[in-house]
Amino acid sequence: MRFSAYTLGLPTLTPDEGAREIADAGLTGVEWRVVDEPEQFAGETPSFTRNNLCTLGPLDGARARRLADDAGLEVVGIAPYIRVGDAAAFERAASLARAASAVLVRIRAPERDGRPFRELFAEGRDFVEEVADIAGRYGVTAVLEIHQGTMCPSASLGERLVRGLDPRRVGVIYDAGNLVIEGYEDTRMALDLLGEHLRHVHLKNTGWRRGADGAWEWFWAPLDEGILDAREFLDLLERAGYDGWISLEDLSTTRGPVATMRYNAALLREWGRL
Repeated sequence: MRFSAYTLGLPTLTPDEGAREIADAGLTGVEWRVVDEPEQFAGETPSFTRNNLCTLGPLDGARARRLADDAGLEVVGIAPYIRVGDAAAFERAASLARAASAVLVRIRAPERDGRPFRELFAEGRDFVEEVADIAGRYGVTAVLEIHQGTMCPSASLGERLVRGLDPRRVGVIYDAGNLVIEGYEDTRMALDLLGEHLRHVHLKNTGWRRGADGAWEWFWAPLDEGILDAREFLDLLERAGYDGWISLEDLSTTRGPVATMRYNAALLREWGRL
């Protein structure tokens, strides 16, 4: 297994600082957040999703590669924010990925917006078929992130959406933390079901607690404190024969972003993974 960090989790660092900190933590890859940050966020305190400083622009492919090379890292993939159906945006992202020497380009399934499932599925399937053709031309793999709130919150629905497509062109990101929120299935079964379409893993943890109104609510938890048994999860990945990249995407706030990454790297060393 190879471990990287997704720069979404390092919002207070510039891209060059982020690459150096990832390498210093003992990780060997970087997954770049790629987006044009809205100007209205520029004056805000950096956070994971607003004014995230560790973000590259859609034309920064050469820079993504240079920053990684300078830090001794591999560019695992890029995580743009592409609307379902926007094939032109995916093609631009695929071009950036090729310039960055990245293989993986993240995509999302349609969000649940009240339309019937079959309509969402048809829209999502048309999109993944279209991006599969583009990915083949650019030598990259589109990876569908299992995510709460979308029509693919589970491994089985993710597999259903990409079924029959070349896994070298379209695969799935197994996001262990997202599955605590919605879509959890037995991990052994889920990994077996995904098979060759399992192309990437996001590692983070999530917990549940009672809110002020007494209702249950989820929250991002430290890697060794949430509902997911992260150590056992890594063991299950190994038993399933997974040998791809695992990106740390810890969004908990118990520690600062850099301290969180260093803590998690220390956990991986303690577990014999680094």
